[in-house]
Amino acid sequence: HVSSLLGSPTECVDAANETLEPAPWASRLSKPVALVTEAEATAGRSLLLLTAAEVIHVSQREEDACSHSLNEASCVANDGCGWTEGHAPTEKRCFSCTALQEWAASQKPAVEACSLQLSSHAGSTRYSLAGCGCVAPTLAPHSGGDEVSTIQAFLSVAVVVAALAGGVYMYRSRRRAEMMRELYGIDTAQFHTFYDRD
Repeated sequence: HVSSLLGSPTECVDAANETLEPAPWASRLSKPVALVTEAEATAGRSLLLLTAAEVIHVSQREEDACSHSLNEASCVANDGCGWTEGHAPTEKRCFSCTALQEWAASQKPAVEACSLQLSSHAGSTRYSLAGCGCVAPTLAPHSGGDEVSTIQAFLSVAVVVAALAGGVYMYRSRRRAEMMRELYGIDTAQFHTFYDRD
C-alpha cells in the first residue's frame, strides 16, 4: 500500500493524461514507479519522482512573504505574489511569482505564466496573478453571438432579395404602361362589350 502527499494512488491517470500544475491539488499524475531522495546528511531538500510518463523534480523552498497571506486580496496586493484557489476550502494558496515563472519555464513546451489566468486548470482551479504583473482579462458576456449572426445574415439577405423583387416589379409595371401609351396613345385600356341579338 502506497500513500503520498499528492493524494490516493487509486486516482492516478493514464500516462497520456498526466498534468503537472503549480497548484498541488490540480496536478494529475500517472502511477508512481520510483522515488529518489537526497541523503539525510545533505543540505538540499528535493526528490525525484518517476511516473509512467515522466520524471518530476520536487523541491522544498523556504517560506517567503507570500506564504503568510490567507486571502486573495492581501496576497495579490503584495508585489511578487500570486493566488490560486480550487473548490475545496483547503485548496487556497498564495505563492511566489518567481516559483511560478520557474514552473512555466520548466514546461515542455514552455508556457507563459500569465496564461494561467485565462482558463481554469484541472476543471476547477482559478489563478489570480495581478501581483505577478499579469493583467486580468476583461470578458464580455456571451450573448449567443453565433446564433445572432446567423439570424442577422439571413434577415439581411431576405431584405435585399425583397427589395430587388420589388424593384423589378415596379420597373416592369412602368414599362408595360409606357408600351400601352406608345402603341395605343392612351393611358387607360377601354373594354367594349358586344351582344348578339337574335
